[in-house]
Amino acid sequence: MDESGLGYVEGLRQCLADVKDPRVVPRCDHQLLDVVAIAPLAVMCGAEDWPDVEEFGASRQDWLKTFLELPGGIPSHDTFRRVFGRLDRGRFAAGLFLWTQALHEATGGKVIAVDGKAMRRSFARKSGLAMLHLVTAWATETHLTLGQVARCGQVACAEKSNEITAIPELLKLLSLKGSTVTIDAMGCQCDGLPVRWAARRRSPRKSASRKGITSWA
Repeated sequence: MDESGLGYVEGLRQCLADVKDPRVVPRCDHQLLDVVAIAPLAVMCGAEDWPDVEEFGASRQDWLKTFLELPGGIPSHDTFRRVFGRLDRGRFAAGLFLWTQALHEATGGKVIAVDGKAMRRSFARKSGLAMLHLVTAWATETHLTLGQVARCGQVACAEKSNEITAIPELLKLLSLKGSTVTIDAMGCQCDGLPVRWAARRRSPRKSASRKGITSWA
């Protein structure tokens, strides 16, 4: 048995305990935990879509069997797509946040970078759907995405106003004790954050702007 693999699966099992299997279980060829466990491993190895996830599983099936049961072998890419498409997104995201946070703490990550990005081509002008904005917490030392909060609306709204409201919501999801969180100047407008200021010069022709550096004791 692969002890590290067993620890990985047990950690996922505990963090995803509140996620219900959306399928008719007696008629399923694959266990939910097997399906959910393979996908993050595949993504960490560079998988970008469900066929990539299936290919990863097939190429490492012997190793995966050392800590997963895989009664029906490796799920097909259609199975991955259907299962993840039917999971309760809120509960799954909350469980995944817990798992990545535990992994982050176990590996000693200390610096967390928070930033917001607009997703290209995520809007629909005809229907009045505004662009999707994601605010992400990124562990710089362990290269883990610890959490994300999305902002989108039926009418266009300012990108930075979305980011300001999303940052406190994201930080509440995380265990920040002993960590240093870096946020750009716009994020420092959020109320209730203990902030120290550091000067940052964008270019020789522009004046220094501010960047917030926040430490949690």
